[in-house]
Amino acid sequence: MRLLSKSLFLFTLLVACATNAWSADGRILSFEGDVRVNGKPVTADTVLNSQDTVVTAAGASIKIVLSDNSVLDVDSGSNIKLSDYSYNPAAPKENKSEISVVEGTLRYVSGLIAKEDPANIGFTAGNSTIGVRGSFTGIEVDGVTVNVEAMIGEATLLRKDGEGQKDAIVVPTGQATRTDPKTGKTIVTASTMTNAVNE
Repeated sequence: MRLLSKSLFLFTLLVACATNAWSADGRILSFEGDVRVNGKPVTADTVLNSQDTVVTAAGASIKIVLSDNSVLDVDSGSNIKLSDYSYNPAAPKENKSEISVVEGTLRYVSGLIAKEDPANIGFTAGNSTIGVRGSFTGIEVDGVTVNVEAMIGEATLLRKDGEGQKDAIVVPTGQATRTDPKTGKTIVTASTMTNAVNE
C-alpha cells in the first residue's frame, strides 16, 4: 500500500485551523497539480458538497476538510466521491459520512461525526465496505484490489463475493491488509507506516 509517511501533527494543525462557519460540506486545505472536482479544475476557493467527485491526476494530490472537521488526504491518481455526506451539529443522530474510493489512495482523519457515532462513518471500494473506529485510516484501491491500513484505531474490511458471501477482516492499530502472493488471499500484517503515528 502506497500510504506515504504523514505527520499526525500536520493533520491536527490543519483541523484546528478550520473555522466553524460553513456554507458547504467541504473546503480545500491545499492541493498540488491537476485536481478536478466534478470535472472542473480546483482553485483555493473550490467548495465541495455531497455527491461531488474528486479526481487527482498523476503527480497531483489534495487535502480536504469537511464540515465536521474530518480530513481527506487524497493521493496522486485517485478518484473519490462524497457519496452521502451531511453534518448538522444540532442533529447528531442524522449526521452521516459515506465516501466511495473508486481508485487510488485516501487517508482519513476522523472528525466530529465519528466522535459522536462511528457507525455513521462508512467507505465503499469496489465490492467492499470499510468501517472505522479510530482517528487515522488509509484505504487503497488498485483495480479490484482493496487494502486498508489502521494507523490509529481499528478498521473492518467487509467484502462480498459474486454469490453475496461476506468476508469480514478486522484490522487493528498498526496493521494493514495485504494480498498474499502465494495464496492470493487477504492477510493482515504489520503496517508499513513508519512515523510517530504508530511507532
